[in-house]
Amino acid sequence: MHRIITQEHPSFLAPHVILRPMEIELEKWSHGGEALAFVNGKPIFVPGGVPGDVVQVRIISEKKQYSRALIVSVISAGPERVTPPCPVYADCGGCQWQHATYAAQNKAKRQLLIETLHKVGGWDSALLDHRVAPVWGMAEPWAYRNKAQFPVQNIAGKLQMGFYQHRSHQVIPLEHCLIQHAVMNELLTYLQGALQGLQAQGLTAYDEATHTGLLRHVVLRHGFKTQQTLVGFVTTAPAQRLLQPLAQALMARFPSIKGVVNNLNPERTNRILGQATEGLAGQTFYTDQLGDFYFDVSLPAFFQVNPLQTEKLYACAAQFLTPSEGRYQRLLDAYSGAGTLSLWLSNIAHSVVGVESNRAAVQNAVSNAQRNGVSNVRFVHDKVENVISDCITGVDAMLVDPPRKGCEEKVLQAFIASDIPQLVYISCNPATLARDSALLRRGGFDLMQCQPVDMFPQTHHLETVARFQRIVLD
Repeated sequence: MHRIITQEHPSFLAPHVILRPMEIELEKWSHGGEALAFVNGKPIFVPGGVPGDVVQVRIISEKKQYSRALIVSVISAGPERVTPPCPVYADCGGCQWQHATYAAQNKAKRQLLIETLHKVGGWDSALLDHRVAPVWGMAEPWAYRNKAQFPVQNIAGKLQMGFYQHRSHQVIPLEHCLIQHAVMNELLTYLQGALQGLQAQGLTAYDEATHTGLLRHVVLRHGFKTQQTLVGFVTTAPAQRLLQPLAQALMARFPSIKGVVNNLNPERTNRILGQATEGLAGQTFYTDQLGDFYFDVSLPAFFQVNPLQTEKLYACAAQFLTPSEGRYQRLLDAYSGAGTLSLWLSNIAHSVVGVESNRAAVQNAVSNAQRNGVSNVRFVHDKVENVISDCITGVDAMLVDPPRKGCEEKVLQAFIASDIPQLVYISCNPATLARDSALLRRGGFDLMQCQPVDMFPQTHHLETVARFQRIVLD
């Protein structure tokens, strides 16, 4: 039921009107983690809300088709609202859903996935309700991240690490993050002081507005099973003179640290990492374990951020791909990263080909295959769309695990034109999964199974494994 509690301005729907606060009831979750209300049929998107809340809001942006509002006060809390445990949650942009119960988060993620596949992908809602399984959640949805990327800014004359504030590039300083591994929180606390100590020696923070300053980000990566850590400093220019003593101090103080590196990013860009990485102390990678396999991971290489859920994700992908009998002759793993999934799947195929555009990730993948004694996997360094026509020849099963932007259309068209009977698609973005699924549907494929996996508790993000089967006409 759409319900307005009060409407204090009669011209609410008129554009460019400054409105007094108004009371509304929030009805459902929307994409991006916001809650949604309707006034006279027009949607209002409200960050920080929970369905069932009665809130006083102030409109901050009004468009022809929708408005956005901020909560002034919660008049009556919905049944799924909880008090966020993080003291900076209201300002920090790292999480979006700490104010909702974990059960509500996973219920919302499934429903939003179904809505997106229906609206964007064109799939029947009743079919989706049957084929999209409940979300696989975590027993303990905290301290799950193995990677942190902290921007650095000069705040009140001090170098500070943290996360960006909601909808801004203003850093909120942190000394503890509830979704990061405990080791990374220890490092965060130590580095906050250490970086400020280096200011006297000339260390400066990068300023996006002026494109000046040296230190852009601090990147931490940690292996949950191996307890190995890699520390990376992202700078606009080589910074060995300033950072090498700190690198040595870090390795002496924290036994888990196996290497400290300096990544160079001189570009005027929002991209965190640059192309070149140089060692400062120790090795240039860390090692972690997934299942029975060990993986060397460099600073820029892709590796799932939630290793506990990654094993569930990979087991699901393998189950979806497992042939009815025997083994596949040849399996193609597109967007293969550091080779983690290619190796995981190596026991269900006589040979696996992984394709990856990141050179460092491919180098890691080759090394990972060697260290695990896997000889039936090879890796191709190129963009998938550049080599798909050659790599897809002779393949009888295919898996794709693309970045958030989804698959290039050329990749899916090549798959559709082949005689491969099925595709397993791992997605970190329901919107691009839905878009790509629409192309597969028009190309003669049915969505047979869909398993959402909560890799990112306390956020609106969702990982999904989907299996598409070629429709065989009688």
